Amino acid sequence: MKKYVTLFLILSSSLVFAQKTDIANYTIKAELFAASKTIVASEILNWTNTSEKIIFELPFHLYMNAFKNKNSTYFKEQLQEKTYGSNIIPPSKDLGYISIKNVTVNNSPNLNFTYFQPDDLNTNDQSVIKVKLPNGVKSGQTVNIKIDFEVKLPKMIARTGWDENEFFFIGQWFPKIGIINTQGQWNCHQFHLHTEFFADFGNYNVQITAPAKFKIAATGQESSAIRIRNNRKQYVFKASKVHDFAWVASPDFI
Repeated sequence: MKKYVTLFLILSSSLVFAQKTDIANYTIKAELFAASKTIVASEILNWTNTSEKIIFELPFHLYMNAFKNKNSTYFKEQLQEKTYGSNIIPPSKDLGYISIKNVTVNNSPNLNFTYFQPDDLNTNDQSVIKVKLPNGVKSGQTVNIKIDFEVKLPKMIARTGWDENEFFFIGQWFPKIGIINTQGQWNCHQFHLHTEFFADFGNYNVQITAPAKFKIAATGQESSAIRIRNNRKQYVFKASKVHDFAWVASPDFI
């Protein structure tokens, strides 16, 4: 008998506090390849410098790299912490990562980026990068950053990944810019075992392509869903004044 699952999702905060919104606006195109458990994607981020300083580099979270190797900060802290009753690192076949293919700012040539570890200097951790800019971003100025990337999803861990029966829960999956304060100081921490996620509010326009048999649920509202080539389906979701975007996919949702 085919199993059906009724899905109820609250994938983003409905409370927008008294702060400036529309700081980090994302347009993302992503395609899920279920057999290989990978996502090929690109994002365009329109980011506004709300600090009083000229900014010459931008830090990004690559949260998925917490599951890239057993020496990441996340896994090292897990080995030291017995609170959740497990200190077992998943086998290599169940690990995941995010790989950056290309970064441009305001249509510049491909820019270099470097991994850095602002919290613990663990050079095996690749959950944060910084991108050096060809020109500074002045206070109040908005820049356009385009990033091409690929995600290999881990087996389900820490509220993201794949599980049996073609279930995908895709959270903290795209390069996400840190938060800057008025003095020009960044808050962009590595992915730790006991920290939560922190990001600016903005608008999201996300196009997701997946095998046609899959149903997709996501942050925001579905604005379209059409069949396209090779028995695949393309969804578009839009969300306003949220600080993240997550989605799930399964052929068994109703």
